[in-house]
Amino acid sequence: MTQRPNKLRNAAKQRLLAGLPAEQSELGSWQERPYSLQQLSALLDAEIDRARAENGSLVVFRIRHRPFGIVDDEFTTFTELRPELLAALRRAHSGIMAIGSPQGEIVGFAPRLRRQTDGAELLVELVRVLSEPVEIDGLSNLIAPRIGCAMLDHDNPTSEALFSAAKLAVQNTTASHPGTMFQVSQRHRQLHQTVMAETLHQAVVERSLSTRYQPDIDLSTGAIVAIKAYAHWSTEDGRVISNQELFQTARKANLLVPIGRQVIEEALRSTYSWITTGLVGRATLWVNVDPNEVLAPDFEAAMTKVIRFDERLRLGLELTENPVDDQAYIYEVLRRLRSAGAAIALGGFGTGYLNLAGASEFPFTAAKIDRTLTRQIVSSTASAKLVRAVADLAELFGLEVTAHGIETVEQAQRLREIGCAIGQGFHYARPMTADDMRETLIQVRMGRTPF
Repeated sequence: MTQRPNKLRNAAKQRLLAGLPAEQSELGSWQERPYSLQQLSALLDAEIDRARAENGSLVVFRIRHRPFGIVDDEFTTFTELRPELLAALRRAHSGIMAIGSPQGEIVGFAPRLRRQTDGAELLVELVRVLSEPVEIDGLSNLIAPRIGCAMLDHDNPTSEALFSAAKLAVQNTTASHPGTMFQVSQRHRQLHQTVMAETLHQAVVERSLSTRYQPDIDLSTGAIVAIKAYAHWSTEDGRVISNQELFQTARKANLLVPIGRQVIEEALRSTYSWITTGLVGRATLWVNVDPNEVLAPDFEAAMTKVIRFDERLRLGLELTENPVDDQAYIYEVLRRLRSAGAAIALGGFGTGYLNLAGASEFPFTAAKIDRTLTRQIVSSTASAKLVRAVADLAELFGLEVTAHGIETVEQAQRLREIGCAIGQGFHYARPMTADDMRETLIQVRMGRTPF
């Protein structure tokens, strides 16, 4: 962003927040360099009319990049683009109009395109020019752009549709494919995700989600040593939603906390009934917990109440991923719950982020080896060595190790040889209803263990 006297900047900001265009005396000609999203939209609308009159086209782009320099807290929304970045963009197309934010986003458009293929060619040029170093305040910066583009056509006939399409396109970029053109399928996918989120919300409100159970097995004796409870979601037409899609939908719809509480409530009722009827003497009940659930204000109090309910039932909280944000607070809550009697595990141990420098601060009592490591333990010597290293690392921290995803007797055997004591997977049992889990416990009680 260019620097302006504070009085002019503040006056401009107040006008922009009110939805008014900036005055010429404040900002100069915004027809040449737009200063707000409203101004950019007005310019884009005019170019859309011109493109239709001339039977031409245009492309709208959205760019995410690595921020540079000192972030100006005064401007957290889009504002005038820095001249260095605008100059780089205009090396790809001299007519580009764009605005940017200090957080590392650029929105703009390129007018006067004659063919649909011009948009794809422009995307290639944008990736090329922005992949080169950009000099900012005398410093050379690599901004690592991710660029999404949308063409003016019958699928995107308005400025609103074009901005939305470009946003969807940039969400589909990757490090190896930093530039993407909008595809109609992306909007269909977004609509599907919206429908799924609304359907899941209704299921949570109506408490129509159910719970499935899987036993944790002692790999040496075949005894059940713990029970894992999962949320289970099937739609009205009988389609079973995968755990991954359920988790992703719940996260986007901000439903992780209510779903987690419903799973714990149902699983506690079932597990306590198995204890009181003598099917198990003591039981550890594992449930998944997302870091965002731990941040809920009443999480610690609610879990403490569960922990103190009955000493024969031990609550196990499996953190689905190691938190990066608010880690100190989340760890402190989990440490207090561990002191109160809970078991605390880190899921996906060996596959996610883990800062070993703070190992002494870990709140965990157990580690769950991810199924992606277990899957190739027999076919790949390297995978077996990796699992052994992960298990040794967990043991170094004094963690009980459970391997997930055991599907064959060979995998179970190799894990025993490595020294992994506990396992879970389809080889032993698929996720089952409470009634099926009760029947399994009866068979175990009668000495007819299926394991």
